[in-house]
Amino acid sequence: MAASSGGSIGPPKKFFKYTYKDSGPYLVIVETSKEDEEVTQNLGNLLHPMCLERWLKEFGIIGVNKVSRKGKNRVGIEFSSWNAANELFSSKLLKERNPEAYIPPSLVSCKGVARGVYKNIEMEEIVSERRTGPKIIEARRLQRKIIVDGTAKYIDTESVIITLEGKIIPRSIKIEYCEVRVDVYVSPVIMCFNCMRYGHSKTQCRSKQRCSKCAE
Repeated sequence: MAASSGGSIGPPKKFFKYTYKDSGPYLVIVETSKEDEEVTQNLGNLLHPMCLERWLKEFGIIGVNKVSRKGKNRVGIEFSSWNAANELFSSKLLKERNPEAYIPPSLVSCKGVARGVYKNIEMEEIVSERRTGPKIIEARRLQRKIIVDGTAKYIDTESVIITLEGKIIPRSIKIEYCEVRVDVYVSPVIMCFNCMRYGHSKTQCRSKQRCSKCAE
């Protein structure tokens, strides 16, 4: 059973944008960077939804349906169209107010597991290869944990997690001239050992530390 992930190749979260093939809601997340957190707290939560709404009006951002809080110093902007959402990334608002903005990858992409991928094929080859069907934007080979002389080691498997543009997972894809099966990828449950909540890791946590026994 795959227990770890090997090398990967793919884009950062800011890479993702909507296309005409995507269906709404067209959500963009705006948040402060870690470097700005101290400043943000001193100003009394700079990214309040109403404050961000004023910025949108000030810089003439159109096509906004809704603005709502999505977490600590994180606000979601829901647009009426895919191109209106994409235009935010080239706006003066981001350049002058300097928040981070991105489209959640889960809204514009999907993940599958390609089976039977030759171990010597590099992930860059899978991503860069031209093929029909959904574009592969990220690839990561799964590894299997084994014990050798009491020491844990990880070896490559023939299973590769692929991230594709769009929300439809194909039954198969072509790598080189070979057709390989693609299964739906089920993400493992992630728990934060800082705040004891699920959905993120300790390195991404912005909450206060909690006791693992009493949650206080």
